[in-house]
Amino acid sequence: MAIILDDWGRNFSLVSDAVAIKEPLTLSVLPNLIYSKKIAEEAHNRGLGVMLHMPMQPLNKSQSLERQTILTATPDTQIIRYLDEALLSVPHAEGVNNHMGSAATSDLRVMRTVLNYLKKRKLYFVDSDVIASTVGPRVAAETSVSFTKRDVFIDNEMNLDAIKKELTKAKTIALGHGSVVVIGHDKRLTLQAIREMAPEFKKEGIKFVLVKDLIE
Repeated sequence: MAIILDDWGRNFSLVSDAVAIKEPLTLSVLPNLIYSKKIAEEAHNRGLGVMLHMPMQPLNKSQSLERQTILTATPDTQIIRYLDEALLSVPHAEGVNNHMGSAATSDLRVMRTVLNYLKKRKLYFVDSDVIASTVGPRVAAETSVSFTKRDVFIDNEMNLDAIKKELTKAKTIALGHGSVVVIGHDKRLTLQAIREMAPEFKKEGIKFVLVKDLIE
């Protein structure tokens, strides 16, 4: 089971909670925020995985956007510049997943530009799989970039019992299929649920790994 925790960058204090779980979680950090670099450095130094959580355009036009969000109208050269600058603000990132992105991940040109860039930088891509029309898997196959996709979101409902229910669903997938990629967020309740359930999961044969260990 690989657990990715998204949306880091604004709250440094919860990094110690993630470290205290003593499992190989992967923190996906939003770029260009007040604590982006500090969180990435601390996570790396404490043995956690580090990813760039790259802002990409959603279909919902009312959602507020991060600075330097990749839009379907963003030219290729600007997409590359955004990625360059984002990675500078998230040191030690070994891969990228999309923040939002229901519009951008459905756009072939955008995804070809992004994944070709990641291929050249030897970075993996995790499709957060926020929409059925994503072309992530297709473009990953075209570009031969290291790739996987999210199987379960665990904290769409910010309630401890609900999070534990989704974690149990993820455990069932892992036991049935051999592996599972889970996405949660930098929330205290999410970290609490993982901390409380991890020992029981390990007794049942679940091994926690960094997401890079599940990517071909």
